[in-house]
Amino acid sequence: MCFFSVAWGKRALFAVSFALLILSHNSLALLFTAVLGTYLLYEKKVHVFFVPIIFGLGVSAFFWVPALVERSFTLFNVVEVAKSQEYFLSRSTLFLVMSPLFIMGLAWISHVKRTTFFLLLGGFAIFLASPLSQAFWHVPFMNRLFQFPFRFLSLLAVSIPFL
Repeated sequence: MCFFSVAWGKRALFAVSFALLILSHNSLALLFTAVLGTYLLYEKKVHVFFVPIIFGLGVSAFFWVPALVERSFTLFNVVEVAKSQEYFLSRSTLFLVMSPLFIMGLAWISHVKRTTFFLLLGGFAIFLASPLSQAFWHVPFMNRLFQFPFRFLSLLAVSIPFL
């Protein structure tokens, strides 16, 4: 909903949906915040949505501030939840995921300006969920924070509707 509210210019809707995004899942909220920031830069609308971003952060602060402050009392940095190398997409699944994205991207690339952004976003998500990105998953930050490569496929839920 955050991406649609940027496209429609609905600042109040953006603030509420951004707060709800943060409340939904810590790792995915961080991932989507980075992508939203990139999208706002791409659309040259950072100045328009700066106040709604602050409002969304403020409304959801009861959730994320204690999580940051009390992080030292958890085993988050010590425990490895999963080995990321076991959760990459197989070749057949990779083909099934990539084919529609590629076809839709080629069909619409010349029609809408933001198509390029979402096509690149979808390709980036597929890359990080594939075995080709193993080098990135050896970085402790990626493995600790996102835990599973297939979490990046959630970006496809945003990129494909815009194509």
